[in-house]
Amino acid sequence: MDANPEHDRWIADTAARLYGERPNVTKFHSENNYVARLDFASGRESKVLKLAVSDHLLDSVRQEAEALRRLEQVGLPVPTVEFTQENAPDPHRPFFVMPLIAENNLGNGCREREPWAEEFCRRAGNFLAHLHRQPLELMDGLTPQHYAPIRGINWEHWTTQEAWAVCDPDLRTALTEVAERLRARLSVEPRAVVHDSFIADQVITDGDQAFGITDWETFRAGYPERDLGCFLAAQDVWTNGTKQHAAAFLNGFKDGGGDLDAIRQWIDDWQVHYKMTWAAFYLRTDREEGARILLSGVSRLLGVKQAS
Repeated sequence: MDANPEHDRWIADTAARLYGERPNVTKFHSENNYVARLDFASGRESKVLKLAVSDHLLDSVRQEAEALRRLEQVGLPVPTVEFTQENAPDPHRPFFVMPLIAENNLGNGCREREPWAEEFCRRAGNFLAHLHRQPLELMDGLTPQHYAPIRGINWEHWTTQEAWAVCDPDLRTALTEVAERLRARLSVEPRAVVHDSFIADQVITDGDQAFGITDWETFRAGYPERDLGCFLAAQDVWTNGTKQHAAAFLNGFKDGGGDLDAIRQWIDDWQVHYKMTWAAFYLRTDREEGARILLSGVSRLLGVKQAS
């Protein structure tokens, strides 16, 4: 989604009402919603405003704001919600405003091999251990957004079918075993509070004191190993993470009280699931080389020799 002058004007008008000062608005990013940075000439602390710009995302923004409030109340390091649509005259444009924690994130730190990245991978793992111990009541009244909880694994599902179609027989055999293991795991009722889409880019930090976790649209009851598998898969695919980063992340989880031994057998299986999903997306969007690299990673995880 490109920068949108209409959205920017609405954001500037809304911020002027809330703060008594009209900010300069710069689009930050817009994967699902429209996220803008607000900078004030007076020197007021910069803010970030997330705005729902599609009808199917209205509840997503409302519930993320509520999730952030609840998570902060139990002492987890998340951004403070300062304002929501309740403070503005147009209830049909859900939004929330939070401080700009930092201009950088852990994903960039790993990509650029920053010396602080390993320590913050450890902190990210430690954060997950604390999140997973929260009571399920923390989510009362909230419905997971963006996608329904996964109840089973079928590689011929639309989310992975393109990747499955290009797998050779040996890889398909190994993938079938993964699906069987995950289906058995998913038959057990989830008992942990999870982020469910946890990647290094959502760990906002400057490599110093700043640390906060964003993007809580998928907040739900789930499986701890899926959070870990998502982070590790994304590190391998998108953030060029090292073995040291991965080890620090897992050690941080364990040091935070996470029972790594109890879930280790499923972590690689969830990495396979994510890589198959992303490979299928790449194939749907004509990025065959990226899909090939992802499927090579799946083969390595499963110990399957690629067909020549």
